Amino acid sequence: MDAKVDRPDNQDDETARTNGLWAATLDAASEGMLVTDHRGNIILVNRAYTEITGYRADEVIGMNPRVLRSGRHDEAFYDAMWSALRRDGRWQGEIWNKRRDGEIYPSWLSISSIKDTSGRITNFLGIFADISVIKQAQQQLAYLAHHDPLTGLPNRLMLMERLEHAIELARRAKSQFALMFIDLDDFKKINDSLGHDAGDALLRAVAGRMRDAVRAADTVARLGGDEFVVLLENIKGESEALCVAEKMLESVKASASMQGLSTSASIGIATFPGDGTDVAALMRNADSAMYRSKQAGRNRATAYHASFNASTCHRLELEDALRRALELEQFSLVYQPQYELSSGRITGVEALLRWQHPKLGNIAPAQFVPPAEESGDLSEIGRWVLNTACAEAMSWRRQELFDGRLAVNISIRQLECSEFVQTVKDALAGSGLPAGCLQLEITESVLLRTTGQLTKVLSALHALGVSLAVDDFGSGYSSLYHLKNLPVSTLKIDTAFVQNLPASENDKAIVRAILALGENLDLSIVAEGIENEDQRSLLINEGCRFGQGFHLYQPVTTDQLRVALAR
Repeated sequence: MDAKVDRPDNQDDETARTNGLWAATLDAASEGMLVTDHRGNIILVNRAYTEITGYRADEVIGMNPRVLRSGRHDEAFYDAMWSALRRDGRWQGEIWNKRRDGEIYPSWLSISSIKDTSGRITNFLGIFADISVIKQAQQQLAYLAHHDPLTGLPNRLMLMERLEHAIELARRAKSQFALMFIDLDDFKKINDSLGHDAGDALLRAVAGRMRDAVRAADTVARLGGDEFVVLLENIKGESEALCVAEKMLESVKASASMQGLSTSASIGIATFPGDGTDVAALMRNADSAMYRSKQAGRNRATAYHASFNASTCHRLELEDALRRALELEQFSLVYQPQYELSSGRITGVEALLRWQHPKLGNIAPAQFVPPAEESGDLSEIGRWVLNTACAEAMSWRRQELFDGRLAVNISIRQLECSEFVQTVKDALAGSGLPAGCLQLEITESVLLRTTGQLTKVLSALHALGVSLAVDDFGSGYSSLYHLKNLPVSTLKIDTAFVQNLPASENDKAIVRAILALGENLDLSIVAEGIENEDQRSLLINEGCRFGQGFHLYQPVTTDQLRVALAR
């Protein structure tokens, strides 16, 4: 008797539920999935596949996955893929595919072969994810690692890589290249007076102009702050680099003019192989040449010379010593009396800073003040000078030796410091010196650079009762408008116009003009650099009341000054 075995109804239901669960699982996956037969023709795709590729299921069923090929990979790539599938049963890696609309995109693809019980391949399963966002993030990180975010120029890291590559190429080809260090002059003043937004705008403008001034194969990089470096590959010689440097100087001026600003650049040039055969030597020597441009008056380009090394070493030694000079109490003050020309009576004293270093000896202010300004150390040094001078002047007043004015020289960097007015207040309060006894001396060049902020500072000092004097008057190009509208009480005739008196008729005319200007603007006039009796007599005859110079008084220590005051 034939037996008939019926399949339970619940088994069919379970199979249907399982198939439905698998279908739902496939569609819920965020990765694209496709299943092919053993020949590689597509028999199934999930929802993510259509979302990523743009192809509907009915458009790709029965087709080969090569419909997605982007054209970025050659046949050897696909041969290696299929070889791995046959050998290992799986392959995974990055692959570039093409969407239905033609867009090429990167994906991470994993392919596995499916075998039956006899070991024959029946199907292939591919699972892939769109990694466009990841690739974009990687590219962005790579860009940021090698570029300056403000200007978009290569940064130090990329410059070093290109410089190493340039050295290799130049050695093989026996060619030359140049490295230029570019530093903007007085950039800190723009940042401090107009704000960082103005400074950033200038840096971006300078970067763009510099990039336009060189060839596509050259590199313009920003090291940071206001420092740029230009790598000029395969040049004929130093003269070619100097020609490019002149373009760079004009680029900086034009960029500043576009922003309504006025600044320049100092450039140093080192060439391979003459000025160095490795990265460190070229960077060091270009920097040394740039510093020479600063020393020579700025707004110029200087090619490196071997003699610069000694000067650079001395400068570095000086800057290192300067950072510790205040702490080690190596600074001192001397005082040069200002006097009434007719009687010789001391009416004021000018405090002068001196630096005595145990190894470097007596260092002139002209040597250490500029680097102190650049490093920012001048604010601390200036605070010490004010506090010390005010305290000593007050001690003379208590001893009834002195009732005149104390003059202290102030740089524009100090005036640009937001805390300077408070520094003056603290010095007066700490010493007890009346504000009317303190006179701050500014250089004539400050008048030309008075911004709204500087005018506020000068007005605030005047409001304290402190008087202001213009030092070295006549040596610059003062604007009478500024002179008339700023709270200045004293003009000091520059030594250059006194030293040739009475022989020079031109200098006599200039002195008369300054005296007349002082009388018309109700300003006190002090003649500097008086070295003989003829000069003193002429100045008296011309109507000048006050002066200072070696003829009657040289700079003296505070103890020597007490003796002079007691006389």
